[in-house]
Amino acid sequence: MHGRDILAELEAAGVHVHTLDGRQLRAKGGLTDELRGVIRTHKAAIVEAIQRREAAAYPARGWLLIRSKHLQEVVVLVRDEQAAADAPAGYVTYTEAEIEHLRDITPDALRQVHEAKKFWSGRITSKEAGRA
Repeated sequence: MHGRDILAELEAAGVHVHTLDGRQLRAKGGLTDELRGVIRTHKAAIVEAIQRREAAAYPARGWLLIRSKHLQEVVVLVRDEQAAADAPAGYVTYTEAEIEHLRDITPDALRQVHEAKKFWSGRITSKEAGRA
């Protein structure tokens, strides 16, 4: 059984399943012991199906939660500043333009930039910013 089929089965039973951080599942609704077992047994497939569904929603919604392996936390990728206003609060956001500026930096440099964004709540405007 595919993850999308399992999600459809759960939703038909009134159970809403989502991920907290791209890995941990949370379910709300009419959970039975049988459905809990289905979720435990097929967790990886369900997570993958949710991630695919979220990625497919990006063009219309304009934002996507992503668990970064380099940062070891969830960040929000947003299309632009307008989409950033609609994105979930509590995460560091990166616009598509910022991602372009970060394309060639090392993981260590990315972590430094990320910590600065968290502290200052700022945006990356160019690769040259801050250089004398």
